[in-house]
Amino acid sequence: MPNARTIGVFDDDLCGKVLDCKVALWLMGRDADFDYAEGTVTIDYRNTLLRIPEPEFSLHRFRIISGFRSSFRTIKPHVHISFTTMFAQRKGTL
Repeated sequence: MPNARTIGVFDDDLCGKVLDCKVALWLMGRDADFDYAEGTVTIDYRNTLLRIPEPEFSLHRFRIISGFRSSFRTIKPHVHISFTTMFAQRKGTL
């Protein structure tokens, strides 16, 4: 479909946020290396090292500091870390 959009539904943890960035990059034919140490995410993107404190790290923050632009969007589970825990809690309350 020519107007189809890709939307990420990864967890709202560090791994999910890295996957958001990786998929957005892959959809544009690009890639980056992500590393985590001492509370900081380090990204090697286009021969530039970008450092983001873990609490501030997201696809949005990556886009801002790198200048990367894409139409990839994400949906995150509100209040929960993952969709699995969100669905499990809802199932238990029904």
